[in-house]
Amino acid sequence: MQKKAFNRLVLVIILALFVPILTYTIYQFVQNDENEQLIKSIYNRQLESILFSVNQYCWDNFSNWQAEMTAFAVTDVENFIQLHYQPKINALVQKQEALAGVFLRLSENYYVISFEDSASSTIPKRRILIHEVNAIAAESAELLTRSIQLAKEGYIKPLARYWRYAGIDFTILLFPIVNETLLPDSPVYGGLLIDNLKFSNEIVARRFLSMTEGEFIFAVKKKSLGSSYYYSTAENPTEPFEVSADLWILPDIELKIKMAGTTLDGISRARSRKNLLLLVVVNIVFIYGLVYVVRNVAKEMEIAKIRNNLIANVSHEIRTPVSLIRMYAETLEMDRIKDDGKKRKYYKIIL
Repeated sequence: MQKKAFNRLVLVIILALFVPILTYTIYQFVQNDENEQLIKSIYNRQLESILFSVNQYCWDNFSNWQAEMTAFAVTDVENFIQLHYQPKINALVQKQEALAGVFLRLSENYYVISFEDSASSTIPKRRILIHEVNAIAAESAELLTRSIQLAKEGYIKPLARYWRYAGIDFTILLFPIVNETLLPDSPVYGGLLIDNLKFSNEIVARRFLSMTEGEFIFAVKKKSLGSSYYYSTAENPTEPFEVSADLWILPDIELKIKMAGTTLDGISRARSRKNLLLLVVVNIVFIYGLVYVVRNVAKEMEIAKIRNNLIANVSHEIRTPVSLIRMYAETLEMDRIKDDGKKRKYYKIIL
């Protein structure tokens, strides 16, 4: 009976604890590939969020420059003939290292321009920049008209064009300055001449480095020149990168990122294997604990059985002479024994 109870106890423990754990372990092994993909997608979204943040930071920088140009353009609208714009444009280009030049296009022939270093051979001359901007405006007239409509609705979408001059990569950003009092018969455009290399090293890299501590390899690639990079946290960046995204504000730049020293596939496999190994260890520990408990319970039950048998045997051995003494005492009390020899024998047994 006790053995049946013991077997039921073991069965209950197995069904209640071990079977669920074993089932979950088997399920995890079966779902291993899906788990790896899930882990990979989580890390992939993390990388995408980093690139998104870098993109947003670069866009915010452009928005600040655009807002500053719009503010002083609108403020000095009545005095633009006296070139009140020039000192403010000069100040803007001097405090932003990524800007090689800043200009206002008041008409096809009238520009207010400031260069970072007009004496440098790598900075285009005034007439060359004007010619390039006019060519861009002519070939992109519909896009500029659309940008004016968007600006009136509160959204500034600059027209961006890659331009290589004197061996230097530039991007020209052209955007409308919308105001009812500002030359209503002729649209006014603000413009930024951005040095792609300086922009990548001063603005893009600054944002990335502020977000990470060496766990990622980040690169800014020149889309127009194949495998060339404007910037990278690695000395010799190599493909493939895990995640890539175009830089919103500069069409010739592509942002790239990957894990340092490993890959997303490697990380997902390592995490998945670690989880499976942990489950296997849990199963082994549980089995060992179950065997230990069962053995100890079985041993205790065996000891209890021996104890009960011992008590039963001792009790039997004790009860037998006690009954005999009682019988002798009753016989003597009732004076049924007449033989003095037997009486002495009974007294001797009782005593």
